[in-house]
Amino acid sequence: MPTQPDRCPRCQQPNRCAVAAGSVDQRACWCMQQPLIIPVPVDGEQACLCQACIGSAAAGTHIP
Repeated sequence: MPTQPDRCPRCQQPNRCAVAAGSVDQRACWCMQQPLIIPVPVDGEQACLCQACIGSAAAGTHIP
């Protein structure tokens, strides 16, 4: 399945990315308030993780 910029590449749920939703101001996105965000490369494109996957990654929980 091709990467969708508005979907989390780990769980496929909406990632609520303001940039993917059309905002020209990247600072408007919730992810800018996070201490560490690493976009995940998938099929040559990048998509941001959702808040749940970021939380589980920080806690060491595996989400397929």
